[in-house]
Amino acid sequence: MSSADFADFWKRLAIAFKSQPNVIFALMNEPNQQTPVQWKAVASDAVAAIRSTGATQKILIPGTSWTGAHSWVSSGNAAAWTGFTEPANNFAFEVHQYLDSNNSGTSDVCVLGKGKDVLNSATLWARTNHYELFLAEAGWSKNATCLNEGAAMMNYTSANADVWAGWTYWSGGSWWPQTYMYLLTPASLTSPVDKPQMGALLNNL
Repeated sequence: MSSADFADFWKRLAIAFKSQPNVIFALMNEPNQQTPVQWKAVASDAVAAIRSTGATQKILIPGTSWTGAHSWVSSGNAAAWTGFTEPANNFAFEVHQYLDSNNSGTSDVCVLGKGKDVLNSATLWARTNHYELFLAEAGWSKNATCLNEGAAMMNYTSANADVWAGWTYWSGGSWWPQTYMYLLTPASLTSPVDKPQMGALLNNL
């Protein structure tokens, strides 16, 4: 798909949904094959295409390098996007973050102390440049360390609400087996019992 094709796709989608105010446009899930500068050019064209339709809803713009919050600055995403503006001024940069040692979300082991620190550099950049961030993918397992680190990360977003526009947890739904370590869906929907991870999320609603 070319940059023009990507922009055309988003223009068509925006036309279809621009009259629905509760819709948020999220450009792509975890781009990772492009440099930050290359991705910015493609994403900026998509944003312009959305706005050309008259759509004013919030747009979530990821960075490249799987849009990790921990690497937002070190990957070059921060440098590439500094100074970005768009006509409706209704956007946030989408980041993802897990609490295992390589930030991949593939382990049930969390790094001690990571929850309170891992968002620091991205938050400082966003605050300095008057941007919003959206934590669009985050999850942790149910052992005691992970529950504490997950709660710490969620508390951090609440304490820095001038930067953090919101969050979504990974994940839930019947597609995932009950053995999946990050799953929120109760084992029984007839007599539901919350998963342990729900405590930190409910405290930050």
